[in-house]
Amino acid sequence: MGGSPSDGEGTQAELAASLKFFKLTVSTHTLTLSLPGRGDSSQIHTNTALACPAELHNWAQVRMHAGPATKDKNMPDNKTVTDPVAEIAERALKKTSVLSLIGWDGSDQRYVFVAPYDCQIDQVQIVSDTAVAASDTNYYAFQVQNLTQAEALLASAKTTQSTGGTAITADAVYTLDPDQNQVVDDGDVIELQVTETGVATDLTAGEIIVVVEYT
Repeated sequence: MGGSPSDGEGTQAELAASLKFFKLTVSTHTLTLSLPGRGDSSQIHTNTALACPAELHNWAQVRMHAGPATKDKNMPDNKTVTDPVAEIAERALKKTSVLSLIGWDGSDQRYVFVAPYDCQIDQVQIVSDTAVAASDTNYYAFQVQNLTQAEALLASAKTTQSTGGTAITADAVYTLDPDQNQVVDDGDVIELQVTETGVATDLTAGEIIVVVEYT
């Protein structure tokens, strides 16, 4: 394929035409992607041991445009990537669980995730086709609870209050942002807990999904 231009060298066309292979290496708790000859590398550390086939130690079939910040059509969202090595490593490890729920009208609890192995819960999101207006009188509070370990994943519940909370916008992502106890064990049961204060918007007829991102 020819030599690799160093950062800042070469025209955009040359960079776009210069596709390179990244080397993927795996140790017990670390996944490393590097571009030989340039010294570019990024690492992602995991909380549990990686179980990967031996062939992952060879050349990964992942191609990125050379250059410090280029567009890569191989990326699903065709985004500008400032650190393509880290981007590939993150996408290689991140997984998503999507669960469709019947809506609620009042306090409720719903199972949303069972850990398939020791992992870390990075994000929990709610998407509803029905909006919930912000109110300090009539609102929902959300908590994500690890039932198996009796641990809350949010230091403070996320609410739809006007003061310190966030309204739910229809057909938009509502993030719960776990900030503690995110490392879970194989088989741990995770529950979404909903607490209503006053009379919040009735969501029983709504279409709702809960998305759990984990690594």
